[in-house]
Amino acid sequence: MDTLLSILQLSAYFISLTLAGYLLSRGRFHPLSIAAAGVLMSYALIQADLFLGHEFGKQVEWLSRLLWLAYPLPVAMWARIAILLKPGDQLALDRAWWTLLMPIAVVLILGGWVGNELMNFQTHDPGPLFWTYGVYNVGVTATTAWLLRQNFRATAKQDRAYRAFAVLRLAGLAYLSGMLCLLPGWFSPAFVFAIVVLDVMTLGIAAILYDAIAEGQAVRRDLSFTMLKVVLALIVIVTPWSIAMLSANTWTPALALALFGTLAVISLGIPLAGQIEQLLDRLLFKPNSGDAQAREALRTLMLNEVRRPETSPAIASLDQVDFVRLTRRALSHMQNLPRLAASPLTDMQIVAQRLHNEANSIHRAHELRQVLTECIETLRPPSTEKFGTSDEWRFFNALYYPYVIGVSPYKNHYGSEEVDSSTATMLKWFQINVPPRTLYNWQNRGAEMIAELLLERENQA
Repeated sequence: MDTLLSILQLSAYFISLTLAGYLLSRGRFHPLSIAAAGVLMSYALIQADLFLGHEFGKQVEWLSRLLWLAYPLPVAMWARIAILLKPGDQLALDRAWWTLLMPIAVVLILGGWVGNELMNFQTHDPGPLFWTYGVYNVGVTATTAWLLRQNFRATAKQDRAYRAFAVLRLAGLAYLSGMLCLLPGWFSPAFVFAIVVLDVMTLGIAAILYDAIAEGQAVRRDLSFTMLKVVLALIVIVTPWSIAMLSANTWTPALALALFGTLAVISLGIPLAGQIEQLLDRLLFKPNSGDAQAREALRTLMLNEVRRPETSPAIASLDQVDFVRLTRRALSHMQNLPRLAASPLTDMQIVAQRLHNEANSIHRAHELRQVLTECIETLRPPSTEKFGTSDEWRFFNALYYPYVIGVSPYKNHYGSEEVDSSTATMLKWFQINVPPRTLYNWQNRGAEMIAELLLERENQA
């Protein structure tokens, strides 16, 4: 039984880190991907702590105390996911997360580090104040489950994101059930975290599916290819290492740490290979050099091909909700060519008509950006003025400055070399007169208008 539990803990550690790495590679470190990956990584560290504590007990007390960092984080990241998925600009919830929830999580982390009141790190038995950690888990997870339920109810059944929201909601409720088991202290942490292992992995899969749906991409081939590479690397690297260790008939904390480190390198390094290559390119090539741009274009082409849906429906036949979502995402990626190149909108006829037959996804992304810029220009009111702040300018301003110019309306300082005087004036106007929630609503309405214009042009083409 102990051997089976150890195998399950190692497997949970490895799979959780693999899903976290894949999420980060897909989302290009989008806030939602970071939050979901945070849950998976925290849970992986918890599994490592439970494994080491069971195998070595007092010998790794210092490490168990250090890994307590991972225990209060999963529910905080769960709440972050629910806030990010909630429709509209959730500025109040976001501030509450940063100013209330995260400080509480930090206090719990520090409380675990400085004494044994929360957890006895020699025996892994709950301390006298462990109930505060249980209340924190249950309270935050219950709130998160309620937020996820609200998101689910706000999603129409015909929306492609409906199933992803359903899975996230079920995962949240299952996580809440696991946290409820902690509160009375009747169940050991090992038992509880063994129960929720499938639930946390379900979270990873649901987050991956939601990202793919939101971007209009496929996930089956890309995820299968990544998992195959990870498994092959695991077999090649870990098998001889394990045989040597078993032959020596020794098992020490140092070897266990080496095993966890090896698994972490494989599970995170292979999915994030593209990001690692980008980092190396920045070190080896001059900024904006032709070689670096060519390598980035090649990586983008490879990813876009494997993530392209096998059977893409005609753009004009897409559901309006899906098309508006894709348009909104494409607008937000106008300053990020690799992300824009992955948009299904690059397959529109109005884009293809501008290109030669040998054009690749990078060329299509350039043209899509030009098409979107032209559509945004149609929102500019007929006026001799270069810019304006009246109501008729609001949708143009909400799309033009963040997406075409590429400036953040609420960034406090821009140098004189970064923006011209008219842009600086508009940024000041945004900061004084337009709350973030209002800008968010204007951008949503503007995206709907751009989507209508795109569909009209596509039907004519």
